[in-house]
Amino acid sequence: MDGQIGVKSIVDLGTAFWFTLPLVKERQCFKQKSNKAIMTSGFDKDESITAHVLLAEDAKANQDLISALIQRLGFKIDIASDGLQAVDMWKKNQYDLILMDLNMPNMNGLETTEVIRNLENPDQPTPIIAITVNAMKGDMKNCIASGMNDYIEKPVDFEKIGTIIKLWLSKTS
Repeated sequence: MDGQIGVKSIVDLGTAFWFTLPLVKERQCFKQKSNKAIMTSGFDKDESITAHVLLAEDAKANQDLISALIQRLGFKIDIASDGLQAVDMWKKNQYDLILMDLNMPNMNGLETTEVIRNLENPDQPTPIIAITVNAMKGDMKNCIASGMNDYIEKPVDFEKIGTIIKLWLSKTS
């Protein structure tokens, strides 16, 4: 990220750790909806693509942000707060795409994906996209090995998530 990190330590006095990052504030558009500022960042509804999306995410703030984007794109969204609920909802509904957090209570995203893959028709798999803070080497490999199709790192880049969602929906339509 073109930053710097350092440490200065003096025996019996203490240690100071520091870092600097050259961050640039991006221009964002905001739209008021239900007294909440929701980032819309230039996305427009694509009339040619309709979809029903399942978001499996336990963090309320992430649920709000991601669902606002999905709705802004013109898609219907359901939210599951953990892996068990995601599997239950998937069994009862026809989803065009699943956005899957990796770190959820009761059943994590990798386990949830494996359950769904074992239950679904292998000729018509639902695209599953990991959304996670896990950005270590090998995390994407683990996601793909569990049956996921793609991987998005948090914090979510709204342009990237919109592009990836539209890409996978266009492959299944």
